[in-house]
Amino acid sequence: MSANKQHKNQICYILEFKRKMDRQMGYREEAADRATNQYASLMHGLKGASKWTVHLIILVGGMCGSVHTETFNKNMELLGVIESKWNEIRRQHVFKLMEEQDRVLRSFFAQKKGGGTSDRPTGRGGEAEHLGRDVYA
Repeated sequence: MSANKQHKNQICYILEFKRKMDRQMGYREEAADRATNQYASLMHGLKGASKWTVHLIILVGGMCGSVHTETFNKNMELLGVIESKWNEIRRQHVFKLMEEQDRVLRSFFAQKKGGGTSDRPTGRGGEAEHLGRDVYA
């Protein structure tokens, strides 16, 4: 087998995850543009230095848990993920986004209130803690 045929089927995936506040229109485009600019020189170098196919896959997650379904599905297809798994993977992805947002909020309120986060309920079966006004965690 020639060297060309060996490299022809090889693909390099660069995965970048961007998390951005999703309360305003255009947050996904801003995050994607930032990632594209951030990896432009790496992409150029990899494409020039190898015969591999190079793909930058940008996964954007909103801080409030939003994930653009169409873009997410296109990324899953590009990665070769079986279509029947896309919804479950996206569901887990959104769940992880929400867990991380919960962690950030708990840390913020713990620092603000002057306590640690270990004595806070996890939100899984424990009582919600009243943090003020109509805010419960």
